[in-house]
Amino acid sequence: MITEDIQKIEKLAESTFRCSWNRPDSTLKLNFDVLIRHFNLTGQFCLLHWQAKPHGLRRWGIYCSAEDSYFSTAYDRLIFEEGLAVEPLQVDERIIKSVPTAVLCFRGAVAEFSDEKIFVRRK
Repeated sequence: MITEDIQKIEKLAESTFRCSWNRPDSTLKLNFDVLIRHFNLTGQFCLLHWQAKPHGLRRWGIYCSAEDSYFSTAYDRLIFEEGLAVEPLQVDERIIKSVPTAVLCFRGAVAEFSDEKIFVRRK
């Protein structure tokens, strides 16, 4: 019997989510609040990262501050509005133990999930 791999995303708290697959050891807790506070991010922005696990099913994930939401998708399902400014942000993972520790930040942007794709646009 072949089981379809399904990802579940659960909101735990503001800017904190849990992603899991229907596989053992696939749970990933994502705490974007650490980055938001560390870099004093305010207003509307999106934070894009590569999911740390599970190997073989990792995808791109994006946090959108406008609606305090999180989406994930395959690389070929991410669509960015032309001309969006991107800023790499990273904290010292020897000190910060939560994930993600590195993201690409799109200030003044929103992410929308539609038709199995994630669209990142200026707000």
